[in-house]
Amino acid sequence: GADGAAGPQGVAGADGAAGANGADGAAGPAGEKGAKGDAGATGAKGATGDRGRDALVTCRITGSSSVRCTVTYTNASKAAKKAVKKTAKAALVRNGRTYAKGRVGALKATRTLAAGRYTLVVGRTRLAVKVGR
Repeated sequence: GADGAAGPQGVAGADGAAGANGADGAAGPAGEKGAKGDAGATGAKGATGDRGRDALVTCRITGSSSVRCTVTYTNASKAAKKAVKKTAKAALVRNGRTYAKGRVGALKATRTLAAGRYTLVVGRTRLAVKVGR
């Protein structure tokens, strides 16, 4: 015999199980640089340093081209005082100009000296001095 007519549509079936996750996508481009942050707060004040040595400096103009300076430390031994006088290099400076240089005990003038206030530079130490005749 001949095929019959098509029957009515059947009831929908249940949903199938979820499929596996797909592969990760490619990384996106890097973001723009962020704005600069604010400056941090000022740190606390440090402790006061130790006091420097007590030094007594006297300088005298001797002749037309030399200056004699003596550096005396109040708590130094005689040997230490002698060592400072003989070995320390020094310069007599005023307003950024060098007026005399040499060893502490015998500086040689590099320009005309007048009595007045100068700075005696011994190593990294700077001492205010009055130079007199």
